[in-house]
Amino acid sequence: TDYRPAVEWARAHGWPVIAANIPRPIASAVSKSGYAALDSLPGTERSWFARDMICRTDGDDYFDKFAETMREHVPGDSEADKAAALTRYYLSQCAKDETMAESILEAREASGDRALVVHLNGAFHSNYGLGTAERVRRRVPSARIVVISAIPVEILDTANPSKDDRALGDWLIYTITP
Repeated sequence: TDYRPAVEWARAHGWPVIAANIPRPIASAVSKSGYAALDSLPGTERSWFARDMICRTDGDDYFDKFAETMREHVPGDSEADKAAALTRYYLSQCAKDETMAESILEAREASGDRALVVHLNGAFHSNYGLGTAERVRRRVPSARIVVISAIPVEILDTANPSKDDRALGDWLIYTITP
């Protein structure tokens, strides 16, 4: 529902549209069982996922930001249980990012390597140039990647980018808080 207007606009203008992410039920299965969940998928469904799945949890800025955001939301009775759940949640996040990155590059190749690809995703997948943006850059270091981050504010007239806001992306769009 979030992306429907953009998808309809693109289709109305003859732009190709692809679904770049993995299905939510399978991402949920990864968050519960780790990458082992992918091994139980039929071949056609396994092909929906990135072939190259790299997910580091040590010394990785993206993991640190993810952990800071999600730490309070992971289940578990002990700290070890919570740490294991956090790692599985992060594996699910990485599966999404890696798959979206490969999908972006496949779309780019299908349209010619100099084609413009506009990818819409939740902010956490690209803020700070991390997540999906970082994974595209890893695959094609020469690709020109621009991150546009939307920042909700109460009043547009008084929006003033802070130093933290400026770090989110190359371009910032302020929107009215829903």
